[in-house]
Amino acid sequence: DGSLSLGGLYTDPNHAEPGTFRGLRLVQSTADGAGGAGGAFVVAGTDDGISWWSVRGRPASDFDSTRATSAVEIDFSPKGGPAAARATFSALTGMLRFADGNAWTRVEPVLVPGGGVEGS
Repeated sequence: DGSLSLGGLYTDPNHAEPGTFRGLRLVQSTADGAGGAGGAFVVAGTDDGISWWSVRGRPASDFDSTRATSAVEIDFSPKGGPAAARATFSALTGMLRFADGNAWTRVEPVLVPGGGVEGS
């Protein structure tokens, strides 16, 4: 259907500090991108664990939803970065790897006693 499955909570190793919110990244499809419609998404994150920012992303022009890895572009210009930072999303590893070598890792939910779900 052309939609992305990259939604979720990620950690950015360039900013992460265990036991804090530092380096967290939340990726979510936008209302106009859900179920296709261009596959747009938003990233909300914090570098310091206190101040939060949000940026937008979209599939790259060569995106192919039938492949296990696909390219996306994120507009980091609102926080002083590039307007089209290219990253490769892997559905197999749940990672977003950027051209500069940085890689965000998806945090998998953990089942807890009593049937609840908790982020790790």
